[in-house]
Amino acid sequence: MRKGELFSLMTLAIDLARREIRLDQTKSGVPRRVPLSDAAIATMKVLPAQQGRPKTPYLIVKEDGTRFLDMKKGFAAACRRAKITGFLWHDLRHRFASWFVQAGGDLCHLSRILGHATVQMTTRATSMPSFAMWHKTGQRSI
Repeated sequence: MRKGELFSLMTLAIDLARREIRLDQTKSGVPRRVPLSDAAIATMKVLPAQQGRPKTPYLIVKEDGTRFLDMKKGFAAACRRAKITGFLWHDLRHRFASWFVQAGGDLCHLSRILGHATVQMTTRATSMPSFAMWHKTGQRSI
């Protein structure tokens, strides 16, 4: 998911029975569904039920119940602790795409998951030098 989609995610959009998230507001303007892994489902079952969690329709919130707009400092700190340099939030989408392709996923399905308008857009994105370098080395090339 894109950063904005994740931070504006409401619990009503999560369908655990179908193992997916329904995104109605997307960059392309076309609604889409994002499949959920076992780990994501486990997290989404626990997170809203946490004791002391503020009442809010959003999945990811601050202690006061307002939603995050960004996590620049936290993301940068996590990268520092992991000794990862030159890594951007958007690179998480590239990492997912790489793992998806490595696991035998097809570009048509990947294109729908990523919310690209066309398979050609996904093909271009996955053939870019930054994606190819990440796919081979796990390091971002700029």
